[in-house]
Amino acid sequence: MTGGRVQESAHGLLPMIGLALVLLAWAAATSRWNIPASVLPGPRDVGLALYRGWIGGELHSHIGFTLTASLTGAAIGCGIGFLLGIVVGESISANRFLYPVVAGLQAMPVIALAPLLMVWWGLGIESKIAIVAINCVTPLFISTVAGIRSANPALLDLYRVYGANRFRTLLHVKLPNALDYVFGGLQIAVVLSYINCVVAEFIASQRGLGYLIKAYSGQLEVSMMFAAIVSLALMGGLAEGGVRWLRRRIVHWSA
Repeated sequence: MTGGRVQESAHGLLPMIGLALVLLAWAAATSRWNIPASVLPGPRDVGLALYRGWIGGELHSHIGFTLTASLTGAAIGCGIGFLLGIVVGESISANRFLYPVVAGLQAMPVIALAPLLMVWWGLGIESKIAIVAINCVTPLFISTVAGIRSANPALLDLYRVYGANRFRTLLHVKLPNALDYVFGGLQIAVVLSYINCVVAEFIASQRGLGYLIKAYSGQLEVSMMFAAIVSLALMGGLAEGGVRWLRRRIVHWSA
C-alpha cells in the first residue's frame, strides 16, 4: 500500500515539475531577450492578468457564459448521440439509414455551420449551445455503436439460450460492455465542446472567453488574452479529468 501511495505521489508530482520548468524557461526567455509584453508577456504579467480576471471579476461573466454553453451543449449532444448509438447498434435498418447521416454531419466544419445557426438562433447562448450539441453527437454515437457491437458473442448466446428478450440482453450485456467505449467518446466530446464553443464565440458573440480573446487582440492586451486562454485550458482539463474520474468509478471492472 505504501509503495502504491509513493508511486501515485510521484505521478502527481511529475506534471508539477514539468509546469515549473516551462514557467522558468518562459520567464528566462522573456527576460533574456527583452521581449515586449505586447508580444509575449512573462509569467508574472500573465499571473497579474489572471488575478485581475479571477479575483477582480473581469472574467467571471465570460467564464460562466462559455462554461454554460459548452456543458449544456455537450449534455444535449452526448445524450442524442448515445440514444442514436443504441438504436443503430441494435438495428441493421437504422444503421443503413442513420450512420451515413451522422457521419456526414460530422464532416461539416463548425465554421460553415455557425453563421447559419446564428441566423436561426441569434447571437446569444442558444446558438452556441446548438453548435456544441451538433458537434458532440458523433463521438458518443460512434463509441456507443462500437461498444454495443463488441459485446461477447458467447455471453449473448448464453442469454438467448436462457430465453432473455432483446431488452434484457441490451440492458445486462450490451450496455455494460459499451460503457468503456462511451466514456472514451465522452472524453473526446467534452474537449470538443470547449473548442467549438470558442470558435462560435470568435465568429459572432457578445460574451464568452472566445469573444474576450478576440476583443483583447484588437486592444493588444496580450496578458489578458493569455489569462483567457489559461482559463479555457483549466476548464477543459477539469472537465476531462472529471470524466476520467467518473469512468474509474463506474467502469471499475476495466480499470
